[in-house]
Amino acid sequence: MQDKKSSRLGWEWREVVCVRIAIDALSVIPGETGGGETYLASLLRAMEEPPPGASHDVAVHCTERNRVLFREAGAVRLVVHPFDNRSRGRRLLFEHVQLAGHLRRDRTDVLFAPGNALPLRLAGRTVLGVQSLHSFIVPQEMSKLRVAYFRRVVPWSARRADRVICVSDDLRTTLLRAVPDLDPAKVRVVHEGATDDMRRIDDADALAAECAKHGVEPGRFVLFVSSLNPFKRPERAVSAVAAIRRERGETWPIVLAGRASASHTARVMDAARREGAADLVRVAGVQDRAQLSRLLSAARVMVYPSVVETWGLPPLESMACECPVVASNRTSIPEVCGDAAVLVDPDDQAAFTDAVHRVLHDDELRRTLVERGRLRVASLTWRAAALGTYAVLEDAAASR
Repeated sequence: MQDKKSSRLGWEWREVVCVRIAIDALSVIPGETGGGETYLASLLRAMEEPPPGASHDVAVHCTERNRVLFREAGAVRLVVHPFDNRSRGRRLLFEHVQLAGHLRRDRTDVLFAPGNALPLRLAGRTVLGVQSLHSFIVPQEMSKLRVAYFRRVVPWSARRADRVICVSDDLRTTLLRAVPDLDPAKVRVVHEGATDDMRRIDDADALAAECAKHGVEPGRFVLFVSSLNPFKRPERAVSAVAAIRRERGETWPIVLAGRASASHTARVMDAARREGAADLVRVAGVQDRAQLSRLLSAARVMVYPSVVETWGLPPLESMACECPVVASNRTSIPEVCGDAAVLVDPDDQAAFTDAVHRVLHDDELRRTLVERGRLRVASLTWRAAALGTYAVLEDAAASR
């Protein structure tokens, strides 16, 4: 229920909107959930201050394992449940069977489920958060069981939800295509914010020390930031530096920073050997925020040839660190980058290679991209994302 109170302030009456909100954070596993972890942790920090004229209560349902990602402050409080959410079966049992009872006891007005799925047992109004639709777009990258689960539960959840939040217009279009009978009017777009914990680092000693870990020099390497999944196209980035050496005689090592399973690493290195470029490749694996800030500050260019993104934070992280970006012109990436990156068809190897070479050497272009990047980062804030999310939650609470 949406409770509205009036209070007298001088000669003015101000309506205070109070909504009891629950957020299901149980699917987030520190160090494993990737963009989902960054999204929810950043959003909740920005939601600590409710919108003007509101006095909301935000109960974050989490576990002992992932509570370290969130904090109790302002409108946000933690409800910690005593089980290990690394057990998917245990988590799903709690979400689908037990969570509804907790929400009723807490007199919850609206549940926000940002993990692409609603509980089977519902208690009150709901907002579904959709951050990815990989089970529909790249099912080969997921287990058959997960594909089967999400292909059933996402359409069901989207239809049942009072409102749906998508993090990009491109994702909204994909969702409506995947669920053709879904009412478009209830599907809203709330963009994610740019990173607020990364910025350019100018400490030459720190940058040199970070680069030395990977056998490169500041300003003399290309950086790829993402997992090594095939749809992220790390091979395209490797092919670009291989072609630049083969065709132009320039040697630019490439550092691959992101999740790198043994099988994905083997696939990328096999491709590098076929290109005669294995000596240029450094597989750095997952980097913490400080390490990534140093790498982005030291890199000459960050390349992002992914063909499947529902938002994609690395380009914005690069812009925050004043590192020029060459990125794919597919899915949500143009929506994220605006005019602050060189966008190119990732399937056109010659065009992609030319774009990377141009950014490596064109100082005027580099200055333009850095300046536009600053403006782009400033225009996408987590506070705006929080206010947009609050607006959808308030709308859902008042619906029906």
